[in-house]
Amino acid sequence: MTSIRPLHPTDAEPLYELFSEPTLLTCSHFEPAAGLAAFRAFVDRPPGNQYRLVIVDGGQAVGLGILKRPPNPRVAHLGEISLLLPPEIHGQGPDLELLHALIDLAENWLNLNRLETSLPINAKAI
Repeated sequence: MTSIRPLHPTDAEPLYELFSEPTLLTCSHFEPAAGLAAFRAFVDRPPGNQYRLVIVDGGQAVGLGILKRPPNPRVAHLGEISLLLPPEIHGQGPDLELLHALIDLAENWLNLNRLETSLPINAKAI
């Protein structure tokens, strides 16, 4: 059974493995060469303009969604969604739950009215 919840510090190690997957690096701004310590800092000290949710399966984080608000007040209505998911859960349901949770956060809590995302050219659309 999967669920969606906020990112916790204990998620650093399982998500670091996910971020280190070569197939996911095209979607990520994180450099795996930076190492686990840098990734722990990424997890432990999020910027104030980021909201992070994870997919949990069997008690372990298996996917990450990030909603970012730009710091520029001229685009305060805008949000950017990033999803990092292993290939085995694409199109299986939890990915859509995560996307819906991020959209709900953007529209109903943060009052954002425009969302953007980026996908690599070879990505399957959700």
